[in-house]
Amino acid sequence: MIADSSALPEQLVKDVVASAFVSAGQRCSALRVLFIQEDIADNVLKMLAGAMDEMTITHPQDYACDVGSLIDRTALDKLNAHVEFMNKHGKL
Repeated sequence: MIADSSALPEQLVKDVVASAFVSAGQRCSALRVLFIQEDIADNVLKMLAGAMDEMTITHPQDYACDVGSLIDRTALDKLNAHVEFMNKHGKL
């Protein structure tokens, strides 16, 4: 996703959270990379961190669930590999 300074921060954060975390990010269309114009980046990242802090990760049958479990061990391994890659190569 690419966002410039004309983006409404509240809507951008809502869209990012929905795209990245609905279905635990296990859709081929799930958000993987976010490019934010420097002018709005600090504010959007702060809002995004706050939105993520409010999310509940639990069993999908739990009414409070925002993000459910991964589908299988392969999905978990793939996610862990991506986290490792981003820790080594990712940057703001």
